Amino acid sequence: MSAAPLLSVERLRVTFGHLAAVEDVSFTVGDGERVAIVGESGSGKSVTAMSITGLINYQAGRIAPESKILYGGADITKMSDEEIRKIRGRQIGMVFQDHSGALNPVQRIGDQIGEALRVHDVVDSKAAARARALELLEQVGIDRASERLDAYPHELSGGMRQRVLIAMGLAPGPKLLIADEPTTALDALIQRQIVALLHDLTEALDLTLLMISHDLRLVSGFADRLYVMYGGRIVETGTAAQVFGAPQHQYTRALLDSLPSRDHRRGSSLKVIGGAPPSIAARPTGCPFHPRCRFNDKNLCESTMPPLESAGQRTHQFACYHPGDQTAAQPKEASRHLAPVPSADSAAEEAAPYLLEVVGLDHVYSSRGRKSTVVKAVDDVSFSIRRGESFGLVGESGSGKSTVARNVVRLIEPSAGRILFDGQDLMGLSRREMRTVRRRMQIVFQDPRSSLDPRIRVGELLAEPLRIYRLWGKPGHDKQRLGELMELVGLHERDLQKYPHEFSGGQLQRVAIARALTLSPDLVVCDEPVSSLDASVSAQIINLLSDLQAQLGLTYLFIGHDLSLVRYFCDHIAVMNKGQIVEAADSATLFSNPQHEYTKRLLDAQPPADPRTVARPAAATAP
Repeated sequence: MSAAPLLSVERLRVTFGHLAAVEDVSFTVGDGERVAIVGESGSGKSVTAMSITGLINYQAGRIAPESKILYGGADITKMSDEEIRKIRGRQIGMVFQDHSGALNPVQRIGDQIGEALRVHDVVDSKAAARARALELLEQVGIDRASERLDAYPHELSGGMRQRVLIAMGLAPGPKLLIADEPTTALDALIQRQIVALLHDLTEALDLTLLMISHDLRLVSGFADRLYVMYGGRIVETGTAAQVFGAPQHQYTRALLDSLPSRDHRRGSSLKVIGGAPPSIAARPTGCPFHPRCRFNDKNLCESTMPPLESAGQRTHQFACYHPGDQTAAQPKEASRHLAPVPSADSAAEEAAPYLLEVVGLDHVYSSRGRKSTVVKAVDDVSFSIRRGESFGLVGESGSGKSTVARNVVRLIEPSAGRILFDGQDLMGLSRREMRTVRRRMQIVFQDPRSSLDPRIRVGELLAEPLRIYRLWGKPGHDKQRLGELMELVGLHERDLQKYPHEFSGGQLQRVAIARALTLSPDLVVCDEPVSSLDASVSAQIINLLSDLQAQLGLTYLFIGHDLSLVRYFCDHIAVMNKGQIVEAADSATLFSNPQHEYTKRLLDAQPPADPRTVARPAAATAP
């Protein structure tokens, strides 16, 4: 690593109108280094990344005159748009978070990569662009690369689309690659592949990498140095070993504590960070974390922003008036959680009847066109869920989990098999009869922003199922009931007047859960309900689901790819691969003694349950 950093950000301040999204942020990235910026959504990570590439200008953001972004010694903030365009892509590549939004859905993959090459004058002909695009697809590990050149984005899996974005970021041959949440909502196996790919590319191409992520476990074994952001500021920085091994800022400690460990079991609540990150319109004075910190000193923390100070080593700095392990001084917090759900091995639960039985379920997808294809997405799947139980279904993307979920509630029609709900065979029911049964079985989808109508206030969203079933206005099915539901999921009755866009991701998922509960169901199907949420918010949602189960006697079919969460939340787990269940057991047995090779691969692919256990050597020098 050279003495002078490749990238140096100094006193970065980014405003939208009169509101500051990023305030006094400074950091460096050395040549050949792997650096990660971590923190919850809304902390300013992506705004910082867009500022480096000049893309913040297109978001109506303004970089303060005193700020500097030095790349190779040249200040990007002083460059014209034309000068920035010559650096963006050619010198600094970008991999965006949302592959669905970053790729043109009506343009073939090869043409999109070729366009990135031609825009930066890397090639001078379509033939050369196609040949280079093929090389890039092979380089990022896409199988049958020549066929994928002519595919459209929707014909590729999420993992392959993310690889395409990496190929596009690499196409012009940049020296610095910025990866903004490159693995969000991907399953563990794909996440591990993407991280391994980025690792290999940095070695093979002598790349410098700046990764933006909210997943501390993911970056723990990858990054050389970390910057923890909160409220638009850097609150802690150091090597991975320093930050994870001896976190000093109370926010960093809270983030780590919110991760489910191997010791967590049903009946013990996951630790959460109370409250929510401050919006840019309501940033507190002093330390931005003080409203959520247990060690808030009103005379100090609320009045003065703590400076970044050394934690004994020059490379490890923090901005906290109450650093280190303060657990001994922590006041005991009264748990708001309800009585725990009985464990799966209790005699009472073993005697409970099955609420849902799936027998020999098949689902076949067929496409028509020039090449008619038939894909068996679900193949002879069978499982049973006892009343009051949480049953987990895990596997990588494309294994058939979500197809099973939609079959169970008959949002799509099974090709074969039996689905018994409370002893009644759903396969023989008409649509009218199924509509009656569906009152007792509801589904919570992965992305509430897609499943909830953005044009309707939350109160109307919750009332809609009651209107459909002609229950609105009857006793117990009125506005007061909606207010009670909002309180039940940790929101306020006044939130009924808001639109979906006025909520954070975690709050909106609570709204989706409340909507699923309006008809008082017995079975709730949770299809990846926390996959795109921060760890602290995920813990809040999982605790909420546990509370609701204890209070309302709910039964869950829980689909997820974070095995640490599934292990904590579910009594029994089934592992799916290529449309089939390859292993099923109670949670403790599956994790302690997996039998199938695929299950072992899934477990091996999981990031460490606690990043503090990952030992990485500190960087030799700091830029």
